[in-house]
Formats: sequence, structure tokens, C-alpha cells
Amino acid sequence: MKFPLSTNEMNYIRDIKSMFNSSKHIRPTNEQALIWQDVLNLMIERGFLRELSYDGGNDYYLLGNIEIFENWVVYENKKANRITKREWCIMIASTVVSAILTTILNNILHIINWFKG
Repeated sequence: MKFPLSTNEMNYIRDIKSMFNSSKHIRPTNEQALIWQDVLNLMIERGFLRELSYDGGNDYYLLGNIEIFENWVVYENKKANRITKREWCIMIASTVVSAILTTILNNILHIINWFKG
């Protein structure tokens, strides 16, 4: 799963968290499991959930603290949104070059118009 997570994916985490509110075991509907599939797989990958296979259902058992998982996701989202020093340098350099070129082109146009007239 790629960070930053979308607003929908963050909402899925909150929905899953609310299902675990009273129990360490959940059984989402087939539709919920399909919609939440990426988030559930991330939670399994990170060791917060275990998928249980019995009765042909979508059963999940909470292994870790879901608050810690949620905090980790928020941190990863912030980290993914940070702009690196290299990106800052590129932005500033392109702005400066753009301003210089605009000034030069404006001066050239003024000179051309002066010769015309």
C-alpha cells in the first residue's frame, strides 16, 4: 500500500477500529472485507491482525493495539507528504530561472517594439 493513504482508506481504518471496540475478533461482511481489503492486508502485514479461516467467513483476530497502528499510519502519511531539501532546491531554482527568463523576454519585447516604433 502506498502512502499517503486516501481519506477513504483512513475512514476504513476508523471503521475497522470501531468494529474492534468491544472484541478482539471481527467478522466483516463480504462487501466490507472487499472494500477494506488493502487496509486489512496492511494490518496483517504489519502484525496487527491475523486472518482466521473457518466457516468460509472473513474472520480477523486483533493481535496488536489498533491505536498504535493508527498512529503509525498518521506518521507514515506525514512522512510521505514531506518535501525533501532537493525538491525545495528544485522549486526555488525553477522559480528564479522563470523570473529571470520572464524579465529578459519582456526587455527583448520592449526593445523590439522600440525599434518598430
